[in-house]
Amino acid sequence: MRFRILICVLIFMTGCQAILYVTASDFEDIALGMSKKQVIEILGSPVSVSADESKGEEYLIYKRIKHVTAMWFRTYSVTLRNDQVVKYGEQYGGRRNYFKAVELYRQACDGQDALGCNNLGASYEFGAGVRQSREDALTFYGKACDLKEELGCTNYARLKTGKR
Repeated sequence: MRFRILICVLIFMTGCQAILYVTASDFEDIALGMSKKQVIEILGSPVSVSADESKGEEYLIYKRIKHVTAMWFRTYSVTLRNDQVVKYGEQYGGRRNYFKAVELYRQACDGQDALGCNNLGASYEFGAGVRQSREDALTFYGKACDLKEELGCTNYARLKTGKR
């Protein structure tokens, strides 16, 4: 009987924590190239904001639990350069592997995944894991747009016209 009560208490507490802290699933709606305003509309206000002026980067820090059954919250960050997302995800303390990300974006884009094409375009635009190339960025943003991804169309138009 005590075992059942303990399980019920744990399930109840976990559910409450999910309500209090919000799960990290909302990060699935973030994409490279989004504006700060779009990020805040999706994720809400960050728990802290910092900047590295030497890199021209701004960091939005969020606390989330990884999933509903998680007991501890984790730190997630969104890195912005020129008011656009260039990196996002859970902070592990280690270096991100942009080369692997580009490889995966390319596979996704080859499989007609519109967000994969958009993210590959952003990788080329910002030089994350590949040599920076405006032409290649336009190509992949254009492909994302052709695949009906609104963010790809927005990024293509912005890069083509030079307007932010």
